[in-house]
Amino acid sequence: DETILALTTQNTCYVTHDQGYSWEIVAPGEEILSIHVNPYNSDHVYLIAANQKVVYSRDRADNWKSFRTPSLPSPNTQPIRFHPRRDSWLIWLGQEGCTHPGSLSCRTVAYVSKSFGKRWLEMQENVNMCSFIVKLHENTFNPLVLCDRPATKSNNFRSELMYSEDFFKTREVVLTNVVDFETSGEYFFTTVEKGDSGVVEAYVSTNGKNWHKTSLPAGLELSKHQAYTIISATEYSVWMHITTNDRSSTEFGNILKSNSNGTYYNQIVSNVNRDLRGYVDFEKMEGIEGISVINTVLNPNEARAGARKKVKSQITHNDGGNWEYIHPPAIDSNGVKTPCYGNPLEKCSLNLHGYTERADYRDTFSSQGALGMMVATGNVGETLQSLYDGNTYLTRDGGITWKEVRKGVYMWEYGDQGSIIVLVNSLDQTNEILYSLNEGDTWETFRFSEEKVWVEDISTVPSDNSKKFLLFTKLAMRHGDRSRVFQIDFSTLYKRKCNLDVQNLESTTDDFEIWSPQHPLSPDNCLFGRETRYLRKIPGRDCFIGTQVVQPHLIVKDCACTRQDFECDFNYIRDKDDTCRLIAGYSPPNHLQDMCFDRKGNRNKDQVEYWVSTGYRKIPLSTCKGGFEMDKKEVKACPGSNARFNEMYGITKMGVFKAFVSMLGVVGISLVVGRYVVKNYGDKL
Repeated sequence: DETILALTTQNTCYVTHDQGYSWEIVAPGEEILSIHVNPYNSDHVYLIAANQKVVYSRDRADNWKSFRTPSLPSPNTQPIRFHPRRDSWLIWLGQEGCTHPGSLSCRTVAYVSKSFGKRWLEMQENVNMCSFIVKLHENTFNPLVLCDRPATKSNNFRSELMYSEDFFKTREVVLTNVVDFETSGEYFFTTVEKGDSGVVEAYVSTNGKNWHKTSLPAGLELSKHQAYTIISATEYSVWMHITTNDRSSTEFGNILKSNSNGTYYNQIVSNVNRDLRGYVDFEKMEGIEGISVINTVLNPNEARAGARKKVKSQITHNDGGNWEYIHPPAIDSNGVKTPCYGNPLEKCSLNLHGYTERADYRDTFSSQGALGMMVATGNVGETLQSLYDGNTYLTRDGGITWKEVRKGVYMWEYGDQGSIIVLVNSLDQTNEILYSLNEGDTWETFRFSEEKVWVEDISTVPSDNSKKFLLFTKLAMRHGDRSRVFQIDFSTLYKRKCNLDVQNLESTTDDFEIWSPQHPLSPDNCLFGRETRYLRKIPGRDCFIGTQVVQPHLIVKDCACTRQDFECDFNYIRDKDDTCRLIAGYSPPNHLQDMCFDRKGNRNKDQVEYWVSTGYRKIPLSTCKGGFEMDKKEVKACPGSNARFNEMYGITKMGVFKAFVSMLGVVGISLVVGRYVVKNYGDKL
C-alpha cells in the first residue's frame, strides 16, 4: 500500500493508506511530538507523545498500541533507537532530574526494552547517545550496545566511548577524551582529543569493539572545533568532507576517500562547498554506482578573506577518480542557442544548485527507479548564479548530456520508475503542474486548483514507482497559515501494463530498451571495467511499468583497464596534467604491509605477492582485467611465500638458467652481426 503519516503544526498525526485520497486521525486526543519509522522494518512506526507515552504500530499504521516510557524524551538526540535484527528490542534515551532549566542534576539515561516497550531496564546514566551495534550483512542477534558518555565527575571528567554485551552489567571502555561519535552505513566514527592540544584524531570501527586510528592525507590535521561530515559510506569506501575554511558564509573543504575498511584516506578533490550547518554540496546518483555531482569554490583565497564564494559544478563518472565540469546544452528550452556554447568549459558549463540550498534533503537529483535520469536547477555560465535566476535541466544518460526543460525554478518528482516526471513552480504561486510521459521530450500542463497556492513540496512513495503524487501547499496570506494537500493521480492515463519479455527483448511487442551507462571518455559502454545492461521503458510507449523492474538486468562482460579505472594512491595527489604525483616530503605507501599483513601485524597467509606502488591504485568498484593496468609494474613476493610466488609467476632454477643461456646467445649473435656490418659497411654508416 501507499501509507503516509503527516504531523501538523498542532501536534496532530494523520494517516492515509491510499496516498492522500482519504485521511484519518491517529490517536485522537494525544499530542504527538515526533514520528519515528524503524529504519530496519518500515512496517513499524512509533509516535512520541506527550506525558511519557509512545503510540506504535507494527502493521503499517493499521492498528495501534501504546506503552509508557521510563522518562521524558531527551531533547538532544533521537530518543528511540532500534535493533537491526530484533524488532522488539528498543533503546530509550530520556531525561532524569531536570526539575528546572539549568538543573545540575539533569542527565540523559539510557534504558532498554526487549518487549516492545512493555518492560524497561536502566542500562547507563549520563550518556550522550546509545545504540545497538550489528553489522547489517551478518545474520547475528548480538546484544552489543555502544554508548558515548560525556565528561563527568564519575569518570574523572573524561568523556568515554564504551560498549557492553550484557546491557551494562559489565562494560568495556574503548576510547577516552571522545569529542564526537557518528554512524554511517556499516561504519562507526569517533574523534578523540590528544591531551589539551586541541588536536583530535579520528577513529573508525566496523563492529563497535575494535577501533583503528585513521590515516589522513599529508599535512591535514583535525582540530577539536573543525567540522567533518561523513557524506557517503559503502562497503567499498568512506567519503569524508573536512572543513578547511570555517569563516561564516564562506565555508568549504576537501573531500577524502578511504580504503575498504575506512582507515586510510586520500584527498580526491579540494575546495568543495558547504554551509554553516555542515551540509555539503555533494550528491551521488541513485541506482548507478560511481556518478556524483559536487560544487567547488573557485576563489578559495578570496573567500577566506570574506569575499563571496564563486561556485562551479563538477561531475565524476568513476567514483572520484577524476572530475570535470558539466557540459552545457547547446540550445535552451525555447530552441535558442546557448550564448556561451562552444567556449571552454572553464567559461561555459552547467552549474547546479546542490544540497546546501535544498529545503528538503530528500529532494534528490535522481531516483533509484528512474535509471540514468537527473533533474536539477541551475544556470549555464562560468559560475553558479542566484537560485532566482535559474532554470530547470534534465539528463537521461547519467549526466553526460543535459537539456533545459523549462525556464524558471521548479520542484520535481519521478513516478512509475521514471516514465512520469512532474514539475511544479517552487518560487511563485501557481495552480498548475507540468508533466512528461516520455522522459522530458514533451511536456503537458494540468491545472489542479482554481486558486493559486504556494507549493512547499511534491512527494510520492520513496521507490518512485507510484502513479500518484501529493502537493503540500500553503494558501495565500489572506487565508492565514492554512495548509492544503492535493493528490494528483495519473493511473487513468494508461490503459495497459508495459510488456516485458526478458527472454526476447528484441521483440516488436516489448516496451523496454536496453541501456548501458558509460564513462564520457570511454569509446564503448564500459563503466568500472564492465559493461552493464539495464532495462528502461522506451520513451513514449503508452503503458505503465507497475511492478519494480529488477536492476541491473545483465552484466555482459569485464572490460580491459583504462585510465578511467584508476585513482591516485595514498600520499599521491592528482596534478593539473591528470597525473598522480607524490606529495613532497612523503613516501609511497607500503603495500608490503597493506597486502601481506593484517591490521594487527599478523601475516596474511593467503596473500602471496604485493605490487610496489606506482602512484595509482585501481578504483575499488572496478572489475577491469588486463589492458592498461597502471597499478602493476613491479611485483614482489610476500615474506615466506617465495616458493609459491615463483610457481605462480613461472620462475624456476631451470627457467632462470634457460633465460640466461638464451640471453648469452642473443648477445653473441648481436656481436657477430655487428662486427660483420661494421667491417663491410662501416664507411657507409
